[in-house]
Amino acid sequence: MAERQTHQQLSVLTSSSAVRRQGYQAAFTHEREREADRIGILYSALAGYDPYAASRIWQRQYQQQGNARSLFAHDHPVNAERAAEAKAVADKVRQYYRSGKVNPRAHALLDNNTLWQKRSNRHGESAGEGGGLAAILSTAVGVMSEHQQAKQEEYRQAQQAQFVRSVQQLMRLEEQRRLTDSSWQTRWHYTGRVSLHKVVMGIVARDSQGKTYRFVGHHNGVLRPGQRFNISFMLSKDLTLSQLERMQARYYLDDALPVR
Repeated sequence: MAERQTHQQLSVLTSSSAVRRQGYQAAFTHEREREADRIGILYSALAGYDPYAASRIWQRQYQQQGNARSLFAHDHPVNAERAAEAKAVADKVRQYYRSGKVNPRAHALLDNNTLWQKRSNRHGESAGEGGGLAAILSTAVGVMSEHQQAKQEEYRQAQQAQFVRSVQQLMRLEEQRRLTDSSWQTRWHYTGRVSLHKVVMGIVARDSQGKTYRFVGHHNGVLRPGQRFNISFMLSKDLTLSQLERMQARYYLDDALPVR
């Protein structure tokens, strides 16, 4: 409900066509989800739960599902980024963590902590005395700030997706070899000129009922121009290679980053 209201406020305040774009809407939700993650990790630490648990969950998701960087606009941070951001937040709030115990200062720390400081009305104005106008202006500034953040995130996602799609054109499949009934190895030739890291190859398949499956394999280390490399894939327990071969399937580049 709050997110829908903010979208309406954005339409009124910005008169921007960006608000109606699917990529923008995904980016807007993406930024809200980042904030929700930060709040959730803080609450976990204050309640006596391991603040690093979230980062381990998203790292595991990354290993199993990759990032799907170029497949669609993301309304949540991709798994690898979510794991890294969750760890960074946990590093900041771990001082509040008491294993299995609620932090005795939890109530005060919800307002003032290493992530944010609560703003207060310094002059105590109320509506009719300047406080109402200040609240309206503060809301407008906040909405416009969220609008700019969403536009930046939309642009960032578009640039990253474009990079991954361009690199995908430079990947040549040279060999496929069955390992077991549920696993196989592929050999690729990277023909690009830019060194890459965090390379993840994927395969997406659809069965006759329209159900979609997606599996990924990771390349460890730096991928150099002209290098050949192997990627192994493992199916889920409810699927065999014989079943996969009867589906519509294609390989894709799940993610890759240039070496800076």
